[in-house]
Amino acid sequence: MGHLGKEALERLMSNVYRVKIKGPVVFNCEACSQAKAKKTISRRQPARIAPRPLWRIHFDLFHLENAFNQMRYALIIKDEFLGYI
Repeated sequence: MGHLGKEALERLMSNVYRVKIKGPVVFNCEACSQAKAKKTISRRQPARIAPRPLWRIHFDLFHLENAFNQMRYALIIKDEFLGYI
């Protein structure tokens, strides 16, 4: 369900207990900190690069909803050396 926001927590404390919160309202919850984390994309070159075409290929198989022609899967293959998909 999550945590209350700062304003909601302040209103709750003032209405129920008739007190005001002093200082910043901070939650040290691991799930909340992971949810608010930003993704860092690495732009480094890989340590080992394929020396020639077809030396190393990458593939990904996706399951999709039925297409107009009843196909349900998509296969993507990429050659690391040439960058062709």
